[in-house]
Amino acid sequence: MAEPLQLDGQQKALYDALSNKNSLLSDMYLGALKVFKDETNPDRFSLSAHNMRELMDKAPPYMDVGLKDPYSSEKMSNKVDNLEKEWNRLIKGVKKIDDCNKLDKVRLEKFLKACGKFFNWFKESRPKLKKKIAKLIRTLDPTGLPLPSPIEELRVNEWGLIRDYFLHVCHHDKPTNIVEFESWLHAMERFFLDRLQPQTYADLNLIKSIIRAGEGDANP
Repeated sequence: MAEPLQLDGQQKALYDALSNKNSLLSDMYLGALKVFKDETNPDRFSLSAHNMRELMDKAPPYMDVGLKDPYSSEKMSNKVDNLEKEWNRLIKGVKKIDDCNKLDKVRLEKFLKACGKFFNWFKESRPKLKKKIAKLIRTLDPTGLPLPSPIEELRVNEWGLIRDYFLHVCHHDKPTNIVEFESWLHAMERFFLDRLQPQTYADLNLIKSIIRAGEGDANP
């Protein structure tokens, strides 16, 4: 029988915070940790990274913050697949791509139009994606106060960098090691906890309880 997974303080805090929002999120997180800590699994980094990426993508809808998966509208793989089809049609029967005279002009025109649509879509989707992530961060902020624009942009970029790391690792596009993986894992955990369970709130509650206890002792 497998031994229960041992979580450190931060991991236990995040697991509990996610459980309070949606058990599916906490299951994703726990599953990622179990895979990551299984040293007998040679592909543990990519498999764990997949769950971490999924956790970040599914957080908005599963937390019921009025925002669907912010990355669902990207469909990057579909867009690239369509572009590749046009490319394959263009070079069909052409042995050397340098020989432009053998390219079918009609197919070349279709490919150039497909490229134009792809780049326009990509250019428009990036700002929209950042707005969605910004909305998620605002919604998760327990204070309900908007951040100054430059600070909010930093938070959005931080979220994007963390997700991109896990995305590249899970697709085996980026070699990594345990030290690097743990540093990005810690960054993701801290990012969630700062919004789901801010430490300052816990500190304030502790201070208030100490003050109340002191006032009680002072009164005869």
